[in-house]
Amino acid sequence: MDFLKLIQSLDELLYEIMSWLVFYPVTLWRTLTKPLTMMTYSETELGDAAAR
Repeated sequence: MDFLKLIQSLDELLYEIMSWLVFYPVTLWRTLTKPLTMMTYSETELGDAAAR
């Protein structure tokens, strides 16, 4: 196996693990504690994609 591919696979694995351990719980917590703020934020972000 190529060393560069091994490093890249490790990078992808670490990102996936961090997304499950950090990003999802933080997003869930924010959604449960401040639902209106998160709805406003998501509407704003969805509007940005249409403007491009």
